[in-house]
Amino acid sequence: MNLLLVRTVGLLSLLTLFSIPAAAEDAVDACIAKKVEALGKDLHCRLDNASDEFASGDEVSDRTCDARLERRIARADRIYGAACPTSRDGTSLRDWTENLSKRVVHAVDGTHPTVDFEQYMAERGPKDPDPRQHMRALIEYAEQNRAAAVKFCAQQDPKVSAAECAGGIPFCAFVVDRNTDSVVAQACNHGAANPMLHGEVAVINAAANVFQARGIPFTSVASGHDLYTTGEPCAMCSGSIMWAGFKTAFFGSTVGYLSNFYSQIQISNWELAGLWTECQEDPFTVRTRVVGPIMEDENNALFDEFGFKFCPAASHDH
Repeated sequence: MNLLLVRTVGLLSLLTLFSIPAAAEDAVDACIAKKVEALGKDLHCRLDNASDEFASGDEVSDRTCDARLERRIARADRIYGAACPTSRDGTSLRDWTENLSKRVVHAVDGTHPTVDFEQYMAERGPKDPDPRQHMRALIEYAEQNRAAAVKFCAQQDPKVSAAECAGGIPFCAFVVDRNTDSVVAQACNHGAANPMLHGEVAVINAAANVFQARGIPFTSVASGHDLYTTGEPCAMCSGSIMWAGFKTAFFGSTVGYLSNFYSQIQISNWELAGLWTECQEDPFTVRTRVVGPIMEDENNALFDEFGFKFCPAASHDH
């Protein structure tokens, strides 16, 4: 079972659990709840057995899950009657989950607003920025931030060597005004002081403070701004970027590459962007476009030089 399917199954499991009525007072609600619960267990069964297959090579696990599901559905039918509906609108639970699964996979496999750098450059309009200019400046900013941290560490008593200096982590970010093509805010990772303050969250806070000082809520102007970051945003930062409502998020190194140096949640920014649903009636809701990796070699070199190599299996053979 590939990683996407595992995540889809996990999502469906959560949805089925949340779909169970809190108080099933009539037989129909109780029956639906029982069958939804059965399907949730079925999805967990398939996920668990998929993990076992890699170790044991077992090829009959799906049939085992099928048999368990049929027994649970049959038990619900016996309790609540043969006419017990499979869902409130009469459609089967299998059809319901299959349709939802297709929606999720469809979102992740190409309908979300995600493009690589070459595609972006080929399709960009006359008002779309060339992101390399700001990405170069961002890399320089990250290098300067590291140099300042190393200098500070060297001035401490006792002195802290550059290799042991915890400051200057190269996860840095810009917020850029698309209209003026100027940097509104800049920040780097402050996770040592506050684990929430990854570079992207820190720069969103900084930008929000800039506009708050002008009496303007940032969410009302975010769609006119882009976010640049040296490393592909983690799940927390991806969510923050989407909730903020940026027009575009540009990133450098990928999560896969960053895993050589830092612990990472192995979910791409592209996948999370694909799962965003837009409320058409909300004037402030913007579906953020994700573009990357951009200047990947240059950003990778940044982490090669300054990465702490926390991961014991860190390797440069990719």
